[in-house]
Amino acid sequence: MVQLVDSNLGSGTVDINQRTNSNHEANHSEQDKMLSTMKKELSKKELKEEVREKLKDIKDNLEITKDIRCGFGFIQGKILQKFATQEVFVLLYGILGATIQAGASYFSGTISTLEKRYRIPSRNMGVILTGNDIILALFGIPITYYAGRKHKPRWMCIGMLFIVAFCLLNTFPHVIYGSGKEALALTKEYEEDHYSSLQNATDESLCSKEGVECIKEGSLIPQAIFFVSQLMWGIGSPLYGFSFFIKMLGPVGGYCLAAWCLNMFISPELTPTIITKDPRWLGAWWLGWVIVAVIMAFFSFMIALFPKELPDRAVRKLLEDQTKDEVTKKKEEVEAQISWKDMKITFGRLLRNKILMCSTVGSLFYCFGYYPYWTYMPKYIEMQYKVSASKSSLITGVVGLVFTALGIISSGAFVSKVRPRARCLGGFNVFAGVVTILGIFSYTLLGCAEGDDFNAMIGRVNSSSFSAQKMTTCNADCNCDFSRYSPICSMDGTNMTYISPCHAGCRSSQILDDGSKVSV
Repeated sequence: MVQLVDSNLGSGTVDINQRTNSNHEANHSEQDKMLSTMKKELSKKELKEEVREKLKDIKDNLEITKDIRCGFGFIQGKILQKFATQEVFVLLYGILGATIQAGASYFSGTISTLEKRYRIPSRNMGVILTGNDIILALFGIPITYYAGRKHKPRWMCIGMLFIVAFCLLNTFPHVIYGSGKEALALTKEYEEDHYSSLQNATDESLCSKEGVECIKEGSLIPQAIFFVSQLMWGIGSPLYGFSFFIKMLGPVGGYCLAAWCLNMFISPELTPTIITKDPRWLGAWWLGWVIVAVIMAFFSFMIALFPKELPDRAVRKLLEDQTKDEVTKKKEEVEAQISWKDMKITFGRLLRNKILMCSTVGSLFYCFGYYPYWTYMPKYIEMQYKVSASKSSLITGVVGLVFTALGIISSGAFVSKVRPRARCLGGFNVFAGVVTILGIFSYTLLGCAEGDDFNAMIGRVNSSSFSAQKMTTCNADCNCDFSRYSPICSMDGTNMTYISPCHAGCRSSQILDDGSKVSV
């Protein structure tokens, strides 16, 4: 028995020792793996540090040639050369891209004011907005191809100068025609200057004056100027590309700038007698173009100072050339040559890419439906909900920023965590597009009761005559047929809107301290 027990104990001891040894071996193997991994990481870090030091030494001793020299003419030197880095270029590139998109959204935010000031029908404004697309369709591909093989920063600057010309050209109608007689008549300065002349005017001279034609289109000259400015925009656009994130930030700044400018009177030096909610209000739509042009011209000049090739890129290219054979170098030199034949081959490869073409066609239909909606959104809010042009631009910009940012952040987090397949992402894009369409159609269910009452009150309008119904008996003896269009809202809780104080039966008016006008 003793021997049996001893033998059993001996076998148990052997098993324990074997397990202990196996555990030690497993621990040693894990430690060895960890040590090898740490050694590899350290070797990689050391290699990266060695590469960085080597690149830095080559960069410090690199000869400053024409292609990597920062600046031009007398504007160059060692101090300026220090800013020829990728980080500085990306910063300026982002600011310039945001400014470009701000200009596009600023035009959208001031459309209603332009149409009102120069009596431009919306159909004509839609044609004007296609000017840049016409240039892009005709010359976008060759301009992009040719400029991409040359001095890119300089060509970008040239494109930006065309867009600066677009901004300044948009101010020409204001320089030529001024603020307009109708807008100037709504200022205190005009009332003071013309009060005495109105007192001395005879009935005959007043009756001989012609009224303002409200249904006739305005002059074609401002429309032609705006169309030519859009052509300038189209010439400069192919020479500059920008990321989606920058594209998101730009419109917000443009709409906020439009809100700030439209909140000022069209002639800032004068004192208006109406408030911004008055439909006759005209904001300083031209001021924003001057601001955008100055900012864009400054940063375009900064971009033009960059060399054709950054020094860091030149160093890496120098190291790559040392490892290439002569056959590879000659092949790259042949491929780098600019020719129409090479351009056809390049874009032929793109056209044969089925996924790229399907994505492009989908984006085309998206732009076809969504861009006009977003362009006229400030005008829609202004007309449908009876708010000022500045407020509608501010609402459009803020709402666009918040929900676009939420969409980008949430979708980016989802893709980074879940990592779905390309097919799933395509299906999600289709789902998001359907939700967008349903959201746009839901606007038809929304409205404003005041607008409905106003439409019922106006009566009928045709091409030859205009007649308005008399909604109450209080204006029966007021002879309001020739009263100037000046809509006012009732204060009795009925939410009625009248064409003018005369139609509401008012006999006197008073201007309050805040600039608002009350008729009694």
